[in-house]
Amino acid sequence: MTASSWKDQLELHLESWRSAGVEFLPLLPALPSLSSATARTNTASSSTQAQSQLSAPPAGSLRAAMSPPAVPERPATQLPAAPSGLFTEKEYAAPQRTSPPPAVPATSAGTGTSILELPVLSVPIRERALKDLAARVAQCRLCPELVRTRSRTVFGVGPVDAELAVVGEAPGFNEDQQGEPFVGPAGQLLDKMLAACGFRREDVFICNILRCRPPENRPPMPDEASNCRPFLVQTLELIRPKHLCLMGASAAKYLLQVEKPIGALRGKQLNWRGIDATATYHPSYLLRTPAKKADAWQDLQEMLKRMGRTVPKRGE
Repeated sequence: MTASSWKDQLELHLESWRSAGVEFLPLLPALPSLSSATARTNTASSSTQAQSQLSAPPAGSLRAAMSPPAVPERPATQLPAAPSGLFTEKEYAAPQRTSPPPAVPATSAGTGTSILELPVLSVPIRERALKDLAARVAQCRLCPELVRTRSRTVFGVGPVDAELAVVGEAPGFNEDQQGEPFVGPAGQLLDKMLAACGFRREDVFICNILRCRPPENRPPMPDEASNCRPFLVQTLELIRPKHLCLMGASAAKYLLQVEKPIGALRGKQLNWRGIDATATYHPSYLLRTPAKKADAWQDLQEMLKRMGRTVPKRGE
């Protein structure tokens, strides 16, 4: 290649980079010289040997012409950290916020620190934290079968400073459709039971062991209850109820983490992390077995006594 043809090729390269908008080309590691490459490919020709002895252009110029344009590195995007003890996977993270979320008590095991010993947060902060928690529940994908069959998640309803929290088993058909716990026939009976105790529904926090409806209303599976437990624990840490009413075997089993039938837990003074608890029959069971309503009323009366509330007389 003659010096003039080399120059033409170089100008073509430079013009192609310039037309692409490249104004500066960084140097690359040294490339083999043009003369040595020419010598290796043209050892048989004397005229070619003479060309191989031509002085190569400055190495920097050739590297600049042949090197690709520099692409500036983009700073890594900082993703919001998943709530501790919660996701460990990014697909379960809460929606991004424009301001930092409020401080929330750490989720702990059923035999952990007493709820009453946790820092007392203001009601507005607890309400905001509860909304954030509900948003994370709505994105949960830990139980594939429940995710496939649910219409929506059912978080819980009631005031953040409720004196009494009711924990049931799992959402049913009506709850799955409306997104609120205990709104079907069992919910209507629960309202009557609460009214008999002197409570309005809106004064009580109501939730379930599971936040998704199991297919065919079957009982919660152990792995499902385990997956959903952090949501329940953190909910109760925020509500800080003075008493728990555990309705049904699943509620008592999975919150208290005991392997006992509901009949063995009824009438016992139970406790979960410093909160007095009462176990009784689930309203759905009472609808199927009306003869057990008297036993359930007895359980509720004992609960009211331990709460220091007046036990209403029948008919009041």
